[in-house]
Amino acid sequence: SKDHPREEIILQGIAASPGVSHGSALVYLQKKLDVPCYDLKEEALNSEIERFDQAILETRKEITLIRNEIAGSLGEGEARIFDAHLMVLEDAALIDEVIAELRNTLKNIEHCYNIIAQRYISFFSSMEDEYLKERVTDIHDVSRRLLHNLVGMQSRSLGQLAENCIIIAEDITPSEAADLDRTKLLGFATNSGGKTSHSVIMARSLRIPAVVGLHDATQRIRSGDQILV
Repeated sequence: SKDHPREEIILQGIAASPGVSHGSALVYLQKKLDVPCYDLKEEALNSEIERFDQAILETRKEITLIRNEIAGSLGEGEARIFDAHLMVLEDAALIDEVIAELRNTLKNIEHCYNIIAQRYISFFSSMEDEYLKERVTDIHDVSRRLLHNLVGMQSRSLGQLAENCIIIAEDITPSEAADLDRTKLLGFATNSGGKTSHSVIMARSLRIPAVVGLHDATQRIRSGDQILV
């Protein structure tokens, strides 16, 4: 408030995308997705698999649409991120494991999918290999999108939120970055991420300043704060 100006703080992270921008902060906290869990009867299995197939088709449509938009606006190089997403989505081993989990536990399909996706995420997270660690972002992004479609909940896109502001987030997934309206977004800063993360590649291609690896930016900055990136 005007009577109690907040002191100036300086947070240091990794310079991800060159440039300078000044503006109002928007702290974007990705909503935790509540994945329901309930028991099924044996005869409901086929309709669950059918629901799974539909959600995969729906998700493939969404990712392909983003892929083509990005290819048009930024080029094939950036669009390749979404080819990786399609590969995760269509991964036969992952899909087989989800169906096996469904048959073994008789729990609803989104619960089974979430269990397997999390298993993959923790497996890849434990790897030393940087390339494999990057896959974690892909699996996270794709599984979130697929779960949104399964649970029938539309995610609020960053594109609708970011009106002439600087986004402060835990991380920005490639899908979220693809949603951003480049004419309105001034820059972004994230808690996590390294020099090679997808969000960094997107920031460079969007030509907006970005700093990543700030650790606690989402706790230290409030929406509406004036910040300089």
